[in-house]
Amino acid sequence: EGLIQLGQLLNGIQAEVELYVLTAGACLVDAADRVDPEYLAQTSCLLGITKALNAELVCVKKVVQIDVDSQMLADPSAIAESLQTEFRCDHADQEVVIRRGERHVKRYESVGKTLASEVAASVEGGTRYFTRGGVYIVTGGLGAIGVEVVKLVLEVEDTSVLILGRSGDEDERLRVLGWKAEAGGSRVSYAQVDLGIDRRKLEQQVAGFLRHSGKPLLGVVHLAGHYSRQQVSELNFQTFADATKTKVQGSIDLHHVLKKFSSSEHKPTFLHFGSVASFFAGQGLAAYSGCC
Repeated sequence: EGLIQLGQLLNGIQAEVELYVLTAGACLVDAADRVDPEYLAQTSCLLGITKALNAELVCVKKVVQIDVDSQMLADPSAIAESLQTEFRCDHADQEVVIRRGERHVKRYESVGKTLASEVAASVEGGTRYFTRGGVYIVTGGLGAIGVEVVKLVLEVEDTSVLILGRSGDEDERLRVLGWKAEAGGSRVSYAQVDLGIDRRKLEQQVAGFLRHSGKPLLGVVHLAGHYSRQQVSELNFQTFADATKTKVQGSIDLHHVLKKFSSSEHKPTFLHFGSVASFFAGQGLAAYSGCC
């Protein structure tokens, strides 16, 4: 909220500004970093705001998020030294991570192939990615990409899928896709859940489906999200929270569900789908790119 308010205050000023956003433990670099899904999900939204400010505000020369090791919080002089080094640098890096005195920046490279082509070329099909004899939760599973993910899961023997979505009744859609059995014997079921709002209902729906299927929960594929386009000048805490709750708070709730219902005999999978907007961002995409 403070970063949004700062951006609104800077809107329209004539001076040239460099904005540095300091965080601690908000990025994962190596195995030594703390893995706290809830904390990471909440702080990851900051990057969407910083990239949007860089695109929306004429006065902003650059915006950089600097993430230090949490242990550095006990040594303010070390943090000050790292910040001074960044102030003196002439670079275009928007994400900088300081770990044990070393500077890390994010870089992307092409893997040279797509999931679709890899699956098509593989005789294993879905078995390469999913395990037989279990339940997978797919949020947003009736969207264009979600349908293909569900098909991939169903290629694996003895798997079941619980699709979660916002709409109330999707029986006709399930019939069209051939996933609705009249006698209730389908491997696919749909449940209406407001992700990021009602964790209790989410847990009830998952528990009921697991009882009905008699199989262990093996993973979550989180595709659901909310597309929102608003300038930072139009945002406040509530509108930002509303735009990000499905993806961000929904991820937190699904993580808790996976911990609660997965078996100790199986290592569960959590697959989070994002968007290229998280990298490119741009005007009006502070909330959307932040949560992806």
